Amino acid sequence: QFLPITLTACFLFITLPLAMAAIPPC
Repeated sequence: QFLPITLTACFLFITLPLAMAAIPPC
C-alpha cells in the first residue's frame, strides 16, 4: 500500500509557513 509520506510532507510544507505567519514572533 502507498504510504502517504509525500502527502504529509506537502501538508506540512503548506501549513507550517501559514502557522509561522499567523503566530506573531513576539
